[in-house]
Amino acid sequence: MSDFSCDSRIRVNCESCPVTIDDVLTRLKVEKFCFKEHPNSITSHCNYDDNDCVYGFCFEALREAIPTAVAKIHNTIFNLNIKISNPVWGEQTPEGYELIINELPYDDNNTGMFIFYMGEKETPSQQDIQRNHFCLQCINRAEKSFLFPAKMQNIHLVGRVYNDFKVGDICQIVAIQTIAIQNLIKNQNLKNSKISELETAIAAIKTKIDL
Repeated sequence: MSDFSCDSRIRVNCESCPVTIDDVLTRLKVEKFCFKEHPNSITSHCNYDDNDCVYGFCFEALREAIPTAVAKIHNTIFNLNIKISNPVWGEQTPEGYELIINELPYDDNNTGMFIFYMGEKETPSQQDIQRNHFCLQCINRAEKSFLFPAKMQNIHLVGRVYNDFKVGDICQIVAIQTIAIQNLIKNQNLKNSKISELETAIAAIKTKIDL
């Protein structure tokens, strides 16, 4: 993703963009949507209320129009709420205590890293989870097993890390929007110049007619 740097010392193969590149904007799909808000989410989405909606770009259309403006990153989504009371622990090993979580959802785009709440509250708030959570890697995907450093009376699984979280590079979109605005200004100036020429010509014709 772009860091929006303009320093010429780190750039190569610079060339002017074709004026027709602003056609890309017509292929960008803007959608109105609300964010999913899981009750155990550590980080709320900006400062919006649950029912507030925002405007944004459709991932598929953005990727098709400007492939380099979309990237996949590792990111945590707090979309789990799995609670296990009095878990059955395996024998202690030098690495810790093994625990199998049969309810564990494991997608192909899951990195195997999961987020656990370690507080005492039955229904923790976002602030509770933020203060009391830890990350743990699943050591065996088939068995859905973990190695905990110590036994816990209650297990509360609240999220997982994905490897395909889609993000857009707003800098590249702004650059193309700038080209489009420049083209509009140039076209408007040309129109204004032409209108001025026509007005002058019309005034000259009127003068001749009046004579």
